[in-house]
Amino acid sequence: MTIQELTTQARARCAFDNIPGELKDIPNWVVVRLDEDPARPKPVKTPIDATTRRLAKVNDPRTWASFAAARRLWELVHSYATIGFVLTDDVGLSCIDLDNAIDEAGNLSAEARAMVAALASWAEVSMSGRGLHVWVRGPMPKESRCRNDAIEVYSRSRYIALTGATIPGSPSCIESRQTELEALHRRVFTDAEPKPVPKPQDWVDAGPDCAAAFGDK
Repeated sequence: MTIQELTTQARARCAFDNIPGELKDIPNWVVVRLDEDPARPKPVKTPIDATTRRLAKVNDPRTWASFAAARRLWELVHSYATIGFVLTDDVGLSCIDLDNAIDEAGNLSAEARAMVAALASWAEVSMSGRGLHVWVRGPMPKESRCRNDAIEVYSRSRYIALTGATIPGSPSCIESRQTELEALHRRVFTDAEPKPVPKPQDWVDAGPDCAAAFGDK
């Protein structure tokens, strides 16, 4: 698919009214654009400053904006795919990102259903339409392992591209789940068993080379 087609597809999933108010109240927002990268086979997600329309950075709060400003620019410029939220230590939130959690018919995998039930907090469909984000109140330990081939958990130095497309049955707000988050971390990231390799998606993350500047997901 082309960048334009992927962007149109992503925009169609967006339902920003469903994003919990506690996220909307924090001015950690950017706009997300899909870009070609000659070094990569698929597009990357680039964070954009909603005020200057230049590149945003996860380590520079001057490049973030209010939810209203990010949404307004997204509505105005149709070449932007969605909006994103920058995770920081002072926010005290974590996002659990599960790849390939939703099939073509829109059904959750068994693992995704179990995770949504266990964490019992606001969950949304990811920008690709095949992934799942569960948002919880509670940080991951610093310097801890937070990703493998199937699941990623972030609390800081990353931005998350949101859709607001709420998973049916999940709570409408972000719940405190520190104990559950730590249990998930022990189960997933201390397990020696190999994890399944995700199926190809229509775009990729910016990756380690760009994470220092962008920190995208």
